[in-house]
Amino acid sequence: MKKIIIISLIASLSINLNVFAQKPGKKQDNEPTKPAFELKTKLDSISYIIGTDVAFTLKNNDMDLNAEIFNQGFTDAWNGHDTIFTREQAEAIMMKYGSEMQAKREEQNAARYSENMEAGKKFLEENKSAEGVITTESGLQYQILELGDGDKPLVSNKVTVHYKGTLLNGTVFDSSYDRGKPATFELSRLIPGWTEGIQLMPMGSKFKFFIPSELGYGSREAGTIPPHSALIFEVELLGIE
Repeated sequence: MKKIIIISLIASLSINLNVFAQKPGKKQDNEPTKPAFELKTKLDSISYIIGTDVAFTLKNNDMDLNAEIFNQGFTDAWNGHDTIFTREQAEAIMMKYGSEMQAKREEQNAARYSENMEAGKKFLEENKSAEGVITTESGLQYQILELGDGDKPLVSNKVTVHYKGTLLNGTVFDSSYDRGKPATFELSRLIPGWTEGIQLMPMGSKFKFFIPSELGYGSREAGTIPPHSALIFEVELLGIE
């Protein structure tokens, strides 16, 4: 549990001084507020900065906390005192809380990005009647741009591909062509649309995939890909391991 907490803090509470520029406090005078205590050493200053950075990061991630109890929990753990919860109890509580927060974010994203969902559904509904487009039972759509004559990969294989991914508005969010180097992936570890689609490709083929959001990243935001986005990929199958 201790390792989990440390890893979580490193991942979600990274010390990023840019946060001060991004979300300053309400007071924005030229002169900083005079503290009610004195920072006597470099360690004092670093300690204060880490404390404020943790607070800003938690607030920016919509964490709702009782600051007084947070401070008490931190002090108990830091000083090696007995804590109210056992490790097992704390882990169970935090896992439940994490699930609740994830469900809340997904609900918020569904409302916020409902236009993406509707745009994706409309596009795919119209696209399924386009020339050469094939729709699978899952809703994945694809076009055969070039048909190879080699073997098809299995879900247990690694594949080497060149690819370009775009949003419906034509924005390119990823391209191995731009990097000048193909990529190798474990087929079982990709988004469902890729895992299904690439298994349809004989070696040497080039397909164009039209992927519904539920077969892509769903309600998650992935880099520059907004939640609930339908995706378009051109994929060239170069190798199977």
